[in-house]
Amino acid sequence: MTTDQKVRGSSPFERASCIDVSFLVEFDGNDPSPVRSGVTKVVVAGLMLLVSSGCSAGSERSLPTDSASTVPESTTTSENVPAVPNTWESVYLGIWRDFRAAQNEGDYPLNVTLSPTVDVASAEESVAAYKDAMRLWLATLDGVPATRVEWSIMTEKDHAWWLERVTANEGRERALQWDESTNTFGHCHLTSTSFCGYTSVFPAAPEDFAVYQYSVIGSEYSSRPNPETVNHEATHFYQLGLVSRFPDDTPCWFVEGQATLYGVALHVDPAVDQRSSTMRRDRYVDIVRQFQPNAGKHSVTDWVDVLQRMYQSEPSCGETQQYFKYAVGLFAWEHLYDAFGPAAMHSLLLDLRDGATFETAIETVLGVSTTDLEVRLADYLVSVFD
Repeated sequence: MTTDQKVRGSSPFERASCIDVSFLVEFDGNDPSPVRSGVTKVVVAGLMLLVSSGCSAGSERSLPTDSASTVPESTTTSENVPAVPNTWESVYLGIWRDFRAAQNEGDYPLNVTLSPTVDVASAEESVAAYKDAMRLWLATLDGVPATRVEWSIMTEKDHAWWLERVTANEGRERALQWDESTNTFGHCHLTSTSFCGYTSVFPAAPEDFAVYQYSVIGSEYSSRPNPETVNHEATHFYQLGLVSRFPDDTPCWFVEGQATLYGVALHVDPAVDQRSSTMRRDRYVDIVRQFQPNAGKHSVTDWVDVLQRMYQSEPSCGETQQYFKYAVGLFAWEHLYDAFGPAAMHSLLLDLRDGATFETAIETVLGVSTTDLEVRLADYLVSVFD
C-alpha cells in the first residue's frame, strides 16, 4: 500500500474504545442541493446509531494546511436586507453575524489523513472550508475543550484503504459502511462525482472521546465544497463532540434539525442573496409537504400530533421517511434559535452531555415542559405552512 498522505491537525491523540453515531451525506455532482433520488442513489443526509469497540492510531506523511479562508466578506447594505425580516430571515442573519464574528478563532483540531488516490488540492480545499465552519463552534464552546476529529478522506477507488483505516480505528467488525459489491457507502451510491461522508463518535472516557470522519471526494468531483454540506457536518462535529450519545427520549428531529438549520442558513447569506436563501429553505418546505400533503391545513393540534410521533421507534423517523426529520427539524430549530437563542441551546447540549434526559434538560434550561414546547413548535409550524 502506498504511503498515506497526512494533514496533521493541531492536537493529535491516541484512539480508544468507542461507541458510534454515523452521519452520511451525498450531493449530486452537477447540482449540490439536497434532493431525493432513486433506489440506487441517496443524496440527503442520514443518521444511524451503532455500537463499536476498539480504536487505534496511525502515522503518515505531512502536508501543508495553510489554505486561504473560504468565508465570503459581508456585503450587507440597507438595500439588500428586508426592512422587516421574517422570523427565519432574522435567525439566518443572526447565524451569519455569529459566523463572521467567530472567524478570528483558531483552528479546530482536525487531523486529516488522505488516501493515495485523492486529489490533494480538492482535499485541502475541503479541509479549509471545514476549518472556517468549525470556528463558529469553537466560539460557541467558549473554553469547553474541543473534541478532536480524526478525518480520513478518500476516493471511490479506495475500498481497500478505507477497510484498513476502519479496521485500525474501530476494529474489523465495524467495517460495515461500504458494500463493495454494490459500491454503496452508507446511504451513498458511490460514483466518480460523489461527495459523501459519515461521522462516528467514540468516547474513551466520559471526559475524553474522539470524532471520526470518513469522506469520499470522487475522482472526478470538480465542484467547490458545498456550504450546506460543510456546515451541516460541522454542526455534527460540534454536537457529537459534546454528546456522544443522545438520551432515548430525544425526538429524532432534534439532532438533524440543528445541523440542517446551520447548513441551510450558511449556504447563502440572505443579506446578499435573499432569493437564493429563500429557495434553499423552500426545498425543505417541499419535503414536509411530501410526507404531510395537508400541511397547509394543519392546526396546532395536528402539528402537536406529528411532533409526538417523531421518536426513534416511529415511522416518521425511519428509513422510508428519513428526510422528514431534517425538514421538520429545520423549522423547529428556527423557532428554538429565535425564542431561546444559541447560548441557551448550547447550555441544553451541555446538560445532555452531563446525563440529563431530554425532558429534564428542556425544563431546566428553557424553562418549559416538553408538552408546552411541542405546542410552541406546532404554532410556528402553522405559521410556516399557512
